[in-house]
Amino acid sequence: MGRPPVLRKEFEDDLVTSIVAMEHEGVPVGCRQIVDKATEILQVVHDTPRDTKLTSGWYKRFLERNQDLKIAKARTLSKPRNGVDKDTVVEFFHELAHSMSRVDMDPSRVFNMDETSFSPSKTSRKVVVQRTTKNVYVQEATASAHVTIVACVAANGTKIPPLFVLPGDTVSTLECDSLSIPGAAITTSKKGWTNLFICRKWMSMLNSSIPISTPCPILLILDGCSSHYSENIYDAATSFDILLQFLPANSTHLFQPLDVTGFRPFKHAIRQEIWDLFWTDVDSTIKKLYAIKIACNVWANDTSSSAISAGFVCTGLCPPSLDNMMYCLSLYKPAEVAKKDVEESWIQRCCGVLCNTNVKSFGRVGGTALPLKCFT
Repeated sequence: MGRPPVLRKEFEDDLVTSIVAMEHEGVPVGCRQIVDKATEILQVVHDTPRDTKLTSGWYKRFLERNQDLKIAKARTLSKPRNGVDKDTVVEFFHELAHSMSRVDMDPSRVFNMDETSFSPSKTSRKVVVQRTTKNVYVQEATASAHVTIVACVAANGTKIPPLFVLPGDTVSTLECDSLSIPGAAITTSKKGWTNLFICRKWMSMLNSSIPISTPCPILLILDGCSSHYSENIYDAATSFDILLQFLPANSTHLFQPLDVTGFRPFKHAIRQEIWDLFWTDVDSTIKKLYAIKIACNVWANDTSSSAISAGFVCTGLCPPSLDNMMYCLSLYKPAEVAKKDVEESWIQRCCGVLCNTNVKSFGRVGGTALPLKCFT
């Protein structure tokens, strides 16, 4: 049977509960924090020397004994983005359903617009070198200017020609010639980001790019970025018979089809194209015109209509689906009920102390909580 655990079951149960409480607070802990906390409990309960520390072996056995816990990769999410709640989602769903009814729930009349940017430089990657090589470096492209891409897609998979925003005041003839997509355009701004003027001009570009066979009005779903909304933008949309539906604040990672399914493979394909260009011409510099040419090629050939349509479906936008929206929300929210049955008052006590002080009770002796510092 082997030696018993150094911490009795009731103390390990409290440690498990504190781990669950931290997960519920949106600050899940890892190996180091758990080992440190268990060591602190051990020192208090058994009065062990301060230099005694539990090992990674104890951590491994601790997880084996507590099968309700698992190791997972945590994704970083800002606090505002983690603040979207169910009430916000329900309210947005009803707004969207009303807007969708005005375009007859027709996927060809539902569009999503978003911006993304990339710097025409290479990133680290796994490569093959001589076995004796210790340090591996790759030559970096010298271009540093980023390129903003204003993209727009329809729920039926239609792709609108992109708009490229470059930093500076002028656009060269060569950069214009690098546009390989009919209807695509280039403009400039001081730092290469979109602004109200560019967004208003883009509305005109969108209007001229919509297929003639598409009935009006159309519905444009976009985030509430400051460059997307003003009286001038609203007036321009009205003049082009475009209905505007804004996403809830800080929710693009949940409900923006281009964010959820579009831009990640798009950027990956661009990086691959840049690497291929560098492979065929080691001395080449990835200039803005090359970046535009590559982006046009990827947008036209590697951005699939099926993936675009799937993005609208999985985010619950088209067709409107509250279930899909709630599922998207659940991916970024801790479960409402702990998977391990724990004492509710203990969870509340842990969470309450976490919110109000820097001290949390993580161990008990004879039913009395031990005051121990919270995970750090």
